[in-house]
Amino acid sequence: TISSVDAAVAERAAEQVRLLTEEVQVGRIYKGRVTSIKDFGAFIEILPGKDGLCHISELSDGYVESVSDVCQVGDELQVKVILVDDQDRVKLSRKAVLREERGETDTAGEQPAQQRPPREPRPDRGGGDRGGRGGDRGGRRDGGRGQGGRGPGGGAGNQ
Repeated sequence: TISSVDAAVAERAAEQVRLLTEEVQVGRIYKGRVTSIKDFGAFIEILPGKDGLCHISELSDGYVESVSDVCQVGDELQVKVILVDDQDRVKLSRKAVLREERGETDTAGEQPAQQRPPREPRPDRGGGDRGGRGGDRGGRRDGGRGQGGRGPGGGAGNQ
């Protein structure tokens, strides 16, 4: 329950609560703030405490040589959620928003805007042994090399 003598203040408070409790939705466009720039893309906070990666290839329609050519830390960008993977990582696209603004609906080459289903376990392929000598390296259990350690009858230990 939210209450206030000012309706506008109450509505802003309700909006903040919605933002804090909202789940990321695939296919939805968010206005986010760039929080970090890496060589491979920009991390953008789309909800309070929830970041996603906009890969360098998804920042613009054309070739992007450097992420900093398109955005800087603190910039606000509109991005579309194109995937939430099984580890709850969010993949974003600014390119998809730019295409939608131009009215382009052909998304050839893009991943479908849907959440990836959970991975099914791989079928058993006969265990984890890759052959070879296994865990026993062929040595003696007592850790020694035997009598002299150099074959029959020889060595310093056989005198």
